[in-house]
Amino acid sequence: MSTVSLTTEKTQEEHDSESEVLRYADSLGSPGSRAKGTAISIISGVALSPNTQVNLPIHTPPRSPVAALPLPSSPLPKVGINLTDDTYRGFYNHHSKPTHPPDLDAVLQRASSVGVRKFLVTGSDLKQSSDAINLSKQYPGQCYATVGVHPCSAMAFEEAAGGGEALLEELRKMAEAGKRDGHVKAFGEIGLDYDRLHFCKQEVQEKWFKRQLDVAVEVKRLHFIVF
Repeated sequence: MSTVSLTTEKTQEEHDSESEVLRYADSLGSPGSRAKGTAISIISGVALSPNTQVNLPIHTPPRSPVAALPLPSSPLPKVGINLTDDTYRGFYNHHSKPTHPPDLDAVLQRASSVGVRKFLVTGSDLKQSSDAINLSKQYPGQCYATVGVHPCSAMAFEEAAGGGEALLEELRKMAEAGKRDGHVKAFGEIGLDYDRLHFCKQEVQEKWFKRQLDVAVEVKRLHFIVF
């Protein structure tokens, strides 16, 4: 995946922060470089300018400690981080016993120490979206949530007991409630993933991508999109 499209209003302070982070991102890699099958790196804030299309350089960190990197003067957010994953609770590959104690607090503290102050936690299906909102409540002002179904999980609409539209309505209600509470800042992770059609057929992905976009427009949330 390579592009995240964000739409909302921004203040002068956010405009200055955006310029700061773009200069910082350019210093880490070749300007204009694009990701191929990797997640977007860093953007300057939860709120960006109307209809802003953001394509940032994807950076492979050096082997030296992160703290050795030059830090920007403004706090940075991390977008599209899967903090709901069981690895942050010590579980790997669906094992029943944890490999280590939960370390999410330590991860967030280390990130904060190097300037990453806000996290947009990805929802990839209904449960993960709910989990992301719960993390936002657990870490208010630090973690925020997205609500949506990833294209690889779009078969959930076809298999939902009450039908796909019923599942879509649950997502809409979750997004609207999260918007009111200030926990949900984007609708996603949605889009098209043709590299992994073994998880979900193209036509199913396209069908529910369109319907989720409809809901995102109705709720008037940001769009967090993967192509």
